[in-house]
This record gives sequence, structure tokens and C-alpha cells, in this order.
Amino acid sequence: MTPLWGRVTDIVGRKYILYPGIVVFAVGSALCGASQSMNMLIASRALQGIGGGAIMSLTQIIIGDIVPLAKRGIYNSFFGAVWGISSCVGPVLGGILAQHGNNWRWCFFLNLPTAGIALAALYFSLNLNPTRKNTWATLARTFDFLGLALIMSGCACLVVGFSFASDHGWGDKATVALLVVGGVLFVSSLVNFLFTKRNAIIPPRVLKTRTTVFLMLASLLQAIRHSTEEAHTLRAPLSTVVAGQINSRLRIVRPVLWVGYAIAILGYGLAIKYVAYGQSIGSQMVILIIAGLGVGLSLAVPLIMIQAAMPLKEMAASTSSWLLTRSLGGTLGIAVFQSVISSGLQSRFPKLEGYGTLFGIPRDLAGYHKIHDLPQGPIRDGAVRAFSHSLRLCYIIWTPMFAAALLLALFTKHYTLNRLPGQATKPTAQTDVEKGAIGDVEETDDSEVMDNSIDRSKSVASQKEQLANLEAGVVPTQPELTLKPGMNV
Repeated sequence: MTPLWGRVTDIVGRKYILYPGIVVFAVGSALCGASQSMNMLIASRALQGIGGGAIMSLTQIIIGDIVPLAKRGIYNSFFGAVWGISSCVGPVLGGILAQHGNNWRWCFFLNLPTAGIALAALYFSLNLNPTRKNTWATLARTFDFLGLALIMSGCACLVVGFSFASDHGWGDKATVALLVVGGVLFVSSLVNFLFTKRNAIIPPRVLKTRTTVFLMLASLLQAIRHSTEEAHTLRAPLSTVVAGQINSRLRIVRPVLWVGYAIAILGYGLAIKYVAYGQSIGSQMVILIIAGLGVGLSLAVPLIMIQAAMPLKEMAASTSSWLLTRSLGGTLGIAVFQSVISSGLQSRFPKLEGYGTLFGIPRDLAGYHKIHDLPQGPIRDGAVRAFSHSLRLCYIIWTPMFAAALLLALFTKHYTLNRLPGQATKPTAQTDVEKGAIGDVEETDDSEVMDNSIDRSKSVASQKEQLANLEAGVVPTQPELTLKPGMNV
């Protein structure tokens, strides 16, 4: 549902999706907490996910509506920091609640008061510019229903296929069928977006512009890693905030992304050798902190660059497209790296003493506890060392992935951040999309923005002066009219 929200809110308005999204999320959470069977829990989680997806998309879109592009990095960085902290605190709190009887239900019930507070606060404080309402006839005539059906069905097949791959392996027939069908449908949706005459879910310009395409691919690679190693989210929030401050205060955007990717490459490259069983805890923590700082610096910057490269009318749809890329990358990462770790354990564990009797390849939390609870000695050392070597394969893969992301980012184009909310776009006659196609963003410099602000201030002051004169009974003088020969009065 993620790519849908951007285009739909352009038609019906932001609040008409955000408020129902919060309500749906709260209802889904309540049903999850009250579930009496696994089927009911799965269905309730799906409902909760629809509402949660709307909330995630609309928060980023509304920031784009009310915050100037030049200051958007600060706000996006704060959201990224909140997301990173909650990704650490949430699982810990959920684990604590799940260990005590039916307290796992409070993992979902806790969402009810927070959703209620958020809904009330937004209802009384969120002020957005009115949007032009379209009729249902206009919606039926212009909305890309075919593209919506293709991308939703394709993403659904891919998500379920990746889930099957993590549980049953990549060779399972159902896994292969779902991935093939999902891939075909997803590619078909992209082709449809490029050639449709309707309002595409993903704007064609996003797929035709080098900068946006490269940033989407780089974000996909980063999301694949991010889903598998949440430990770095403890270090990422700080560097995410720093990146946002640099973006907004110094107007430095692309170099921040490059430096972030480079630091991540350094961190993961060092982790290949030094993050292993038997190394000192201090050195391992320092290396992971380095990698986490790089991840944080590059976490939210691509969204700013994508929004700067797109016309204002495509801001919501391009933001949703970026969020879809990260969501698919996260799902893919869970399946791929779970398979990588599992393959490494299958090749190493059978050679160890105690395999099959004292421990086995972990399939759930209990399996990991068996390895952790082994008595100190050569059996435990061998099992933990084998697990460490299997995890090392992830670092070996992540390092070139970030190198590829850096290479893609180096070929992106600079776009100015000097654009105010609601500022019009200036069409050009150029045909190269990257150099500025029709609907290109009007790039104004600081002096132009300042001049516009001064003109508006003078106009307001003049209006106030005229109003004061009228209230005081002073009739404004008219300029003297000079008659010239031949002029009719």
C-alpha cells in the first residue's frame, strides 16, 4: 500500500488519509491484542500494517508540505533518530512483555494511547493548505488503476516469496513461483508507469531521471543491510541528526551522503577481520560505532535529494516511491541474510563435537538459547566461533554493497535547496530529463528568495499604511492628470 498513499493524497488531501490511517492502525493494534487464534492475529496484523504504512508515508509527505526544502533535513533527521531509537527500544520492551504470560498482548495495546494522543494533537494543531477536490468522475478518468493493481500484486508476491525463502529455502517451489510472478508483475508495473497517460502511482520522471534512479538503488542496497542489523541503530540516530543539521545549515547535501557511505565501507571492511569471536569487546564496539555513524549519515539524505530533484507536484508520489524502495529492501535483506547465515551454519556445525545432541542449527529463539547456554569449554567455543564466522559473511557482502551505493551516489546531480513550500515550477524547453525536462524545478538563488521576501514585506506595509489612513479619515491623493493635445477626457 505504500506507493498508493502519495498519489491518493494528491487527489483527496493529506488529512483524509492520515486521520483514518491512525484510526485503522489503532483498531488493528486492538484486534492484535485481543486475538484468539493465529489466523486472527495475522489478519489483524495486516490491518495494522495498512494503517502503519499510511502513517509512515504521510508524516514524510506532510513535512514536505509545511517545511521549506532547505530546512527539511533537520526535521527528517529528527524523524530518522526517533525511528532508530524506537527500533532499539521497541524489541527490548516487547521481549520483556512477552516473557511474562499473556503480557505479549500489551505489545499491541500500548499503541492505543499513543495513537489517541497523536490523533488529538494533529486534529487541533495540523494546519495545511486547502487542496483542490476532484470528483469521482475525474478520479475514474485519470487514476492509474492498472498500475496500482500491478504494483500491489507484484509487491505482495515478492514479500510473501521472500518470507517463504527465509523459512523454506530458495529452492522451494512455492518460493520460486512467488518470486518469479512477483518480479514479472513488478517490472510490468514500472513499464506501465513509464507509458501510461494517467496519473501514475510512481511518476515517470522518477524512473527517467538519473539522480532519482541512482538514489533509489543506493537506498535499496542500504535498506537490505539495515533490516538485518538493527544493532547499529543505537549509533545511527546521532549521526542522522548531524547529517540533517549539515544539510540545512550549511546547504551541503551530496558530500554528506558520500562521506556516510565511505565511513560505512571503512567500518564494515574492518568488521570482516576484527569483529569476531576472540577479539576484544572494546575493539569490536569501536568498529561497529564507525559503521553505525556511516549508516546514520546516509540514512535520510537520499530523500532530501529526491525531493529536490522532483517538481513540487510529484513530491508526495516520489516520497512514497522512496519509502517503497526501503520497504522492499528490508524484506529482501531479511530473507537473503538469514539464508546466508543459515548456509554458513549448515556447512560448519556438522563438523563440531556435540552437534545434534547438545545443540543444532537454530531455527527459533530456543535454538539460539541452546548455543548461548552451553557450558564453558571447547564445545561452546567451537559453536560460537562457527556462528561468528557465518556472520562474517554478512560483513563481506555489506562492504561491496555500500561501495556500490557510493559509486551510484557519485553520479547524482546537485539540485538547489532554495525552494519554498508552494513555489511554482518553471518549465523549460530542454529534452534531457536530468538536465531539466518540462516541469523542472525552478532553481533560485539566495538573492532571489531574499528579493521576493522584501517585495512581499513592502506590499504588506503599504497595505497597512493605506488602511490606517482610511481609518483616520485621510483621503488618498490621486496623481495629477496632465492632458495632452488630442487626448479625450
